Amino acid sequence: KKVVESARPGDLIYLGTRGNPVVMKDVTRKDLDVIAPDHEVFIGIGNEMWGLVNTRMLNRLTGIYGKDLPGIIKDDKGEATGLLFGTAGSVVGYEIFPQEPASLLAPVFGKELEEWAAIGVTTLSSRFNGTEISAYSQLAREGKLPIRIAYTHELARWNPYFERDMKRLGNLQDYGIGNQIWMMGLSVGIPDGSPPGGGGAAGGDVCSDVKKRERFPDDAFYEQNGFCYWEQPGDPTRATVMTANRYGYRIAGVHTFGDKGLEMMLETYGKAAKDSPQSAAFALDHGLMISPTVMKRTKEEGVIW
Repeated sequence: KKVVESARPGDLIYLGTRGNPVVMKDVTRKDLDVIAPDHEVFIGIGNEMWGLVNTRMLNRLTGIYGKDLPGIIKDDKGEATGLLFGTAGSVVGYEIFPQEPASLLAPVFGKELEEWAAIGVTTLSSRFNGTEISAYSQLAREGKLPIRIAYTHELARWNPYFERDMKRLGNLQDYGIGNQIWMMGLSVGIPDGSPPGGGGAAGGDVCSDVKKRERFPDDAFYEQNGFCYWEQPGDPTRATVMTANRYGYRIAGVHTFGDKGLEMMLETYGKAAKDSPQSAAFALDHGLMISPTVMKRTKEEGVIW
């Protein structure tokens, strides 16, 4: 309410919070409408994968992408509650809000990379969005990149129009600025995760084959076996993996926690490799709860960690 009162007419309002799932479940867009009737508001719950919007922002979102965009949570009557996850939440963060200028990010990134270089790190690998890539590239062009950067592009991360974009973009893997910075592949939307307030592995919110032993008071929003993004209606990620592989891209930088999420990824990787074996190259990241079955299958299919 304080932020809305200080905003100028026409301002888009983006708030970040580490809110917990019970709050998310009990608050709707109509509650936001009361305090923000004249502004478009997005409250990021932890990160862009979860969020709450008011009606004005929801109307903007559906006006561009349609009312059936995957990740728009609806109530029993089929009415959008204002909660977003996965694709819908990412679209707001990546495409509706303006991005930070690369010129603003570059000096900040440069200082952090100097710290990495000071402790002996020579190469960094991570996933970046477009404006972050521009910032690192600016450092490279100015001769201020202290270590090498091999990145995966977030273009494939919950992008409802990914194949359309691929037709225009083509394959830019391994392109870069000399040996300073180069694109090593694409990152897609995670199959599972540990949304804020759920307690991570302790709360059982990762997408797992093992049922929770108990339900914590702040764990009411999630299913007994955790939360699996890829199982939500309309989630585009399995198809995105297939398309990315057909265009010759490596898939990496995809954070995955639970055994079921890892198995879903391996199954999809296997189908993609069979579909286009000439370019198949896949990785798994952030594995914190890895079953022997997953380890064995990873080795058999040549997927790297």
